[in-house]
Amino acid sequence: MSKIMLAMSGWRAAPWGLGVAWTPRAVLRQVSSLPTYSFPTEVKVVEVGPRDGLQNEKINVPTEVKINLINMLSESGLKSVEATSFVSPKWVPQMADHVKVMQGIKKYPNVSYPVLTPNLTGFQTAVECGAKEVAIFGAASELFSKKNINCTIEESLQRFKAVTDAAKEANIPVRGYVSCVLGCPYEGKVSPSKVAEVAHKMFAMGCYEISLGDTIGVGTPGSMKDMLTAVLDVIPSKALAVHCHDTYGQALANILVALQGIDLKKLTEAGTYICKALGRRSNSKVAQATCKL
Repeated sequence: MSKIMLAMSGWRAAPWGLGVAWTPRAVLRQVSSLPTYSFPTEVKVVEVGPRDGLQNEKINVPTEVKINLINMLSESGLKSVEATSFVSPKWVPQMADHVKVMQGIKKYPNVSYPVLTPNLTGFQTAVECGAKEVAIFGAASELFSKKNINCTIEESLQRFKAVTDAAKEANIPVRGYVSCVLGCPYEGKVSPSKVAEVAHKMFAMGCYEISLGDTIGVGTPGSMKDMLTAVLDVIPSKALAVHCHDTYGQALANILVALQGIDLKKLTEAGTYICKALGRRSNSKVAQATCKL
C-alpha cells in the first residue's frame, strides 16, 4: 500500500469576498511509485501556517499571538510545525520577531519546528536560537525568483549551497521548496523540465525532501502528472512533496484523507484563535468539513 505525507498551511484569500480565512493548504507527498489511486495507509501533516500564512499579513501580528498559535498547533497532535522565517525584516517585516518566537514557543517532545533560512546569515541566527531543522526556498521561474528573493535562480542556488554545507556540518536536516512548479504569475506556464532541473540541484546539494509548490493554484491533474513525471526521473518519490493550493477545489479531498490521528477539535480551535486575533471570520470550508467528521 502507498504511503502519503500531507502537510497543511493556512490563510488564503477567501473566494467569496470575506477577506482572508484560515484554510489548510494541501501538501501531498507520494512515497510509492505513480500512478496510484488507493487511499494511503499512512499520512503526516506538516503545518506551515505560522510562517507561510502569516508572512504576508498587512497588519502586525503580535509575537504572543504567534507563540500561542504554534503551541496550540503542537497540542493538536501535529508532528511538524514550521515556526517562522529568519529572513531580513526589510523583505518580510512580519517575521522580524523570529528570535522571540523561537525562544517563546514550547518545544513539545516528538514535534519538529523547522524554520525558513534563505541564506547563511539566517541559518546561523536560526541555529543560535535552537533551530533543529531548516528550509530553503527557491523557484522554477526566473522572474518570480527575482521578484520574490531578489536574485536569479542560479544565484539563489549558490546561496542555498552555503546553507546546506553549513547544515551538514551541524547535522541539521534541510528541506527544499520549489515554487511556481505549475505556473508563474509573471511568466505563465513553467516547463516541467525546468522544475526537474531546479529540484534536482537542490536535492543534490543535500535537501532531504523537495516540496513542489503550485504557488498560484493553476495546476490540473494533467499538468501535475506531467510535472511529477519529469521530476521523478531525477529524484526518488520518497524525497518529494507537492504543495497544492485550493484554487480549483482540489485540496479539500486530499486534506480529509490526511487528517488521521489528528485532534480535529484542537486543530479547529487553533484556526478559530488566529482568525479572531486577525479580526476575521473563519469561513474555511476545510474547517467546516472537519467539524462534521
